[in-house]
Amino acid sequence: MKTDKYEMETFDRFKKEQEMIKPKIETINSVAEKLKQKYSDYEVLLSFIDHLASTERIFVSVETGSVDFKTVKKNFLDAETELISNQLGINRNVFDGIIEQFRNANDSVADIIMVADTLKRQYSDDKKIVGFIEYIKKALIEFLDIVNTDNVSNLVNKKIIIIERKMDELSADGDPEKNLLINVYNEFKQGLLSVKKKIEKKQ
Repeated sequence: MKTDKYEMETFDRFKKEQEMIKPKIETINSVAEKLKQKYSDYEVLLSFIDHLASTERIFVSVETGSVDFKTVKKNFLDAETELISNQLGINRNVFDGIIEQFRNANDSVADIIMVADTLKRQYSDDKKIVGFIEYIKKALIEFLDIVNTDNVSNLVNKKIIIIERKMDELSADGDPEKNLLINVYNEFKQGLLSVKKKIEKKQ
């Protein structure tokens, strides 16, 4: 009986958290769609906008405490699957196998590193794949740290680090230029801020 009451309270709290973040998620999706319409001719920018939106959605969930690391990890890997496989031209079967091993990693830094090291030995003859494995490893370790962060300012700083790393990765060969990605990121942030102000005026 006690367990039933606890489960009901947990479910009620989860529902409230979901209701609280629902408008934020809708705003993120709306701003991302508008930007994607604007940059519809630039495939790499569309991918970057998707990454911005998925990262923002993950952080919104983390900020409310509504998800654990397993959920954060699943959301992140799901968001990256299409983006990175297209960008690097990795065979989809190979890519899915790598992602699946990271999915199955236990929620600890040591296990994430162990999975990454095993994969890097397996694909040591392909620098692109090794680079991708290293990227996923670092991101998952950062997300593990993020889930345990109780300071909002630290959370924001970590989000910026993740996005900056993505910009560095996408602009590594000079196409697109990093300044263009920074402009898109600023537009994304301004779009979120603009919607937030409109909502506050109505309240």
